[in-house]
Amino acid sequence: MTEFLKPLKELKYDSYDIKSILNHANLLLDKNLREMGVQEGPPKNIKIDKGDFGSYVEQGYFFIVKNNSKEPDFSEVGLELKTGSFLKATGRETKYHSILDGYIVKEDMALGSLNFKTIKSEVFETSSFLTKNQHILFVFNIFTREIHHVDRKINFIATLKFSDLDPFDQAKIKKEWETIKNNIETKGANNLSQGDTEYLQAKTSGKGGQTNTAEKAKSRKHVFSKSFMHEYFRNLELQRTGKYKQKRRLFSTLDEVSKLSLQDKILEKFSPYLDKSDKELIKIFRIKNFKSKQSHADLAKLITKFLFDIPEDVKDISSYFDEFSKSNIKIKAVVLDKNSTPTQATSFPGFKWVDLCEEEWEVSDLKDLFETTKFLFVFFQEIDNDIILKKTVLWNMPEEDVKKTEAVWKYARDIVNKGIIVKKYKTNKNNEISRDTNLPGAKISQKLNSIVHVRPHTSKITDTNPLPVQDKFTKAYEYTNYSFWLNSTYVKNEIFLKEN
Repeated sequence: MTEFLKPLKELKYDSYDIKSILNHANLLLDKNLREMGVQEGPPKNIKIDKGDFGSYVEQGYFFIVKNNSKEPDFSEVGLELKTGSFLKATGRETKYHSILDGYIVKEDMALGSLNFKTIKSEVFETSSFLTKNQHILFVFNIFTREIHHVDRKINFIATLKFSDLDPFDQAKIKKEWETIKNNIETKGANNLSQGDTEYLQAKTSGKGGQTNTAEKAKSRKHVFSKSFMHEYFRNLELQRTGKYKQKRRLFSTLDEVSKLSLQDKILEKFSPYLDKSDKELIKIFRIKNFKSKQSHADLAKLITKFLFDIPEDVKDISSYFDEFSKSNIKIKAVVLDKNSTPTQATSFPGFKWVDLCEEEWEVSDLKDLFETTKFLFVFFQEIDNDIILKKTVLWNMPEEDVKKTEAVWKYARDIVNKGIIVKKYKTNKNNEISRDTNLPGAKISQKLNSIVHVRPHTSKITDTNPLPVQDKFTKAYEYTNYSFWLNSTYVKNEIFLKEN
């Protein structure tokens, strides 16, 4: 039973009436908490975690006693309260179609702690996860670091009822809950990864741990992924404006969803064509006008279109399928030499120097890219003078590896901010002049124990974008376009050769 900080008769809503609760929540729309009477410094009898917007909403506006109950926050009506934030879209986002006049979801949605012991005896329909989250009330604000929680504009109020979700989403979430449970039982809680699933995930939380058999595992919580939440909210907005259209599904039946993972489904499509050369594939799929100079990234996308029956004029394969959008899947093609080493490092979208220097790590484009994106790696390999389709891997970067990318990100940021990008000019044997830089290339990346490096994202030195400060050596106020690249050894050992 829900406990309140005030007598029930003093509340401005009826905690036993779901419509009354929702009406009270909707009063927040387009306002901030201060306008609704919630102060930065709460009354003495109300304890609020001052670093948490959710506490101000829960205790300061709804007057619910802070708790770790397994029951929903409004237990009498089975309604759970969840808060979150939107970020203003910068125009750099390539992963999401912005919503609400230019906003994207800031982060994953936490859904409660994952108990490694009790989940083993649960079934999904009566699980602690579904009991708490079968009906959710969302209160979202616009995140601005400089503005206090009570002064941030609340721009979105919505609900999610599990039984009202698309049946395919219901089936997939159930399947993923069972996958997490099964992995705890078979692999051990210490070997869980957030990337084991797509919509419902097991994410690390805090520094503590739970004992699971003989191991001490990191504490984890169930979350809906950022990409799932973003698509859910975007679809709600499209429905409200009469613009919603159901995207094509990768899975054709609910039974298929309950039996196959996304990785299984993708591999099922590619398997008949593994170990065939690029020339054979071009003939099989009747690919016209493909020139040998074109990249295998182009070939991978063309093959994917044929395998999944995607119209040729579709440019963004990643947003064509419902499952791809909600899982934020991007395609990456890699060509390996005979020793399974990539013939070149793997690149990601170019960045702007000013953006790099103005952003903070926790909300940086690089961190967000690796935390929220699943990559469909399509591996080709050079074998006996042919290039064959060798393997496909649906991969996301492990949490501990995302942390390793921060060192290179920070190193590059500091170099640019200090205005010391270029060290000197170099001349090769052909009298061609190049620049020797302080930026963290592959060698510096190795010294930093990182897995990424930076290098030009263009073949033309004249393709540039502005610098935040002048480069001291060249006196330039702009510099060649760069991007982050995954180190080749990492792609080989941690993606291609690793068992998936």
